[in-house]
Amino acid sequence: MAVNTEEIGSVYDALEGKVTGTLDKLLGRYTITEATKGQVISNSIVALMQISASTAVDSPVKEAQTALIDAQTATEIEKKALTIRQREAYDDNLRIKGAEFLSNVVGMFGAGGTTIPTDLNTAMFDAIDAITPETTP
Repeated sequence: MAVNTEEIGSVYDALEGKVTGTLDKLLGRYTITEATKGQVISNSIVALMQISASTAVDSPVKEAQTALIDAQTATEIEKKALTIRQREAYDDNLRIKGAEFLSNVVGMFGAGGTTIPTDLNTAMFDAIDAITPETTP
């Protein structure tokens, strides 16, 4: 963000007009003296110059801060997506391990020559279906 000196100049002119107008009214009412008017105008100019100098110095800093915040926001969005993918991967791995465990148990029943309980056989097929992607004909 570049500092627009024309814009700053127009702000100076507007403020100077308001300060001078107010001081002229007060001077017209004999509330202040010419010396006080001059001092107030001088102080206003100094204050405006200090503000504009700090604005000019702060402008690149604010620009860098804005860029940093934008980069952090993008990173946080990516982290959220990564966290979701990791959670889904852990869930997938748990389903796979569960299906492996059940198929091993069913295999042991079959290897031992015993009848495989229907509930165990159904649970194994359900676990395998949970990790197998559906295919469309």
